[in-house]
Amino acid sequence: MAPAAARPCAAPGHLRGALEYRLDPNSLGISSLRLTLASDRCELRLVGADGEHAIEMGIGSWIESEADIPAPELHHGYEMSPARVVASACWTDAATLRMTWIFVESAFRDTVTCRFEGDRIRYSREVNVNSGPLSQTALTGTAIRSVGL
Repeated sequence: MAPAAARPCAAPGHLRGALEYRLDPNSLGISSLRLTLASDRCELRLVGADGEHAIEMGIGSWIESEADIPAPELHHGYEMSPARVVASACWTDAATLRMTWIFVESAFRDTVTCRFEGDRIRYSREVNVNSGPLSQTALTGTAIRSVGL
């Protein structure tokens, strides 16, 4: 059973709809990040040399689905793609979206934070347990598209 979801707070008006960011060159090979933000759910898509990876989350609630968001360096080398995930997101303040991804068939619980600063984004991901690194290199990027819903 998933823990209680964080109480939702409303997204800032300029951070609703479909947002796309071109990411600065990074060691993970991810070139773009897309968020689709609605009042009750959001979807994150990462695009890199190995294709597109997506996960859907409830805003202030949990959604169970199959997701394709690999991070073998955070998950003892396991690909887990696709994986059963229970996922939730919540605005912690007017510029920070925090996501929690529980990988149902493992011990992994990832926390992803997107911090918005003007037309820039900072994406960071960490895991609760690992025999190696507990976080990935933070990714930064610049907005290239925004479409309100």
